[in-house]
Amino acid sequence: MNIMEQDNRALAIKHSLWRRGDLTWKLRPHQTPIYDHIANGGSVPREKPAAKTLCNISRQTGKSFVAVVYAIEHCLKTKHAHVQFLASTGKQMRTILVPALKKIIDDCPEDIAPIATASDGSWTFPTTGAVLRFDGTDADQAENIRGRSSTLVIIDEAGFIDDLEYLVKDIIQPQFIVTKGRLVLISTPPETPDHYFRTLCDNAKADNAYLERDVYLNGFATPEDIVQWMKEAGGEKSSTWRREYLCQFLVDEARQVCPEFTEERIARLVQDVPPAGENHKVVGMDVGFRDATGVLFGYYDFRGAKLVIEREMLIRGKDVRTDTLAKTIKFIEDAIWGHEPTFRVSDVDLILLNDLQSIHNLNFRPATKDNKDAMVNELRLWIQQDRIVIDKSCAKLVRQLQNAIWTRDRRQFERDPDGHYDLVDALIYLVRTLPSVIPLNPHTKLDPTVQPATHWISARKVQSDPDVIAMEHLFEAPDEDDEWVEYEQLFR
Repeated sequence: MNIMEQDNRALAIKHSLWRRGDLTWKLRPHQTPIYDHIANGGSVPREKPAAKTLCNISRQTGKSFVAVVYAIEHCLKTKHAHVQFLASTGKQMRTILVPALKKIIDDCPEDIAPIATASDGSWTFPTTGAVLRFDGTDADQAENIRGRSSTLVIIDEAGFIDDLEYLVKDIIQPQFIVTKGRLVLISTPPETPDHYFRTLCDNAKADNAYLERDVYLNGFATPEDIVQWMKEAGGEKSSTWRREYLCQFLVDEARQVCPEFTEERIARLVQDVPPAGENHKVVGMDVGFRDATGVLFGYYDFRGAKLVIEREMLIRGKDVRTDTLAKTIKFIEDAIWGHEPTFRVSDVDLILLNDLQSIHNLNFRPATKDNKDAMVNELRLWIQQDRIVIDKSCAKLVRQLQNAIWTRDRRQFERDPDGHYDLVDALIYLVRTLPSVIPLNPHTKLDPTVQPATHWISARKVQSDPDVIAMEHLFEAPDEDDEWVEYEQLFR
């Protein structure tokens, strides 16, 4: 048999396999376990594939290629199938996934080859009527796939989708109501363990639907390759190497908000805290609408010079109403203290703060928000000095302090399963405000109804205060109907 005959025979075999919908011959040996896990819907034999199949796969493995192969097979075998292939970004879809598909179908017989529709990024398979669509999920593009009906959804690099929980629960799951379709998620670990992909992986482990393949199982890397990749990642102990290549769930050290909040420090600072007693009680709040609203309740331990957090409250933004928020805050304050705190502080949502004060008699001062880095650094110093103690009941605050990371531009915190690490922000507002509000004398009583840093008080209420009288002589006295007194001077 000459070379031309051999080539023709090889092409005929390939075409035969294409018509059977079998493309496993396009995979490398190390990719076969990944394909088998996706195709079987789990790591053990089962009558029906798991509804959610998870793959935690290292870099340099070709996991996206495997997923595209399986998606094409599904379309070749399933009449009127609808496969939705989602990427973490539109750029990933255009530069990785679509080129992978074009490479795979290069030797597909013309009569069964998928036909591209440029207008919506879909590929239609003529023999089955199946449709394969590629979409990015960044910049709210995931909303574009709402309302579709899918037999299979594959999410590539799921650990790098900010609002993965919303995407899965609100957009994708309803697509399976009629079709009883499947969801496959593939990714390396996210840059913080506090991500919904980790939750899905834990759930998949319990359902025998989880696969983990680190760099040592990629099948083609030489020892020299691995040493080089390790060096480029920052070394054997670096978070990048351990996360991207060994598939470990851990925080990216370079972007961690509070690296001082270590396991060793947690063992000291997280404890059963004593009651507030006569110490000044404080409340910090970070308000969210799309994100969560986080509220912390605590006190300033004058003797130990520490901020003690007794309780936490975290409510998803869509569940927050001003009346329920005010009622819940008052209920918790009454339960742990029996009276109003010394002061409350919140981020600057002036309309909400005005409603809380005027309608619900709940007074919050707006936090000083100048430089985010400086505010975070102050929190880090307090943690480093063991000046923050947290009650064991505040598990969400502890989790957020452990896992919070910056966005890549360091302008704000990354998203977490609830919002933007709102309890960390609430803690920052307390740390930022305490030094300027808590007096040196622990027995000094502050009026919690007095509001922000500059606040007018009628002279008829304070004329007996010698400090105010001295101030009136020192500065020009205000008119009787417009008497302004610098709030902070009252306590100096």
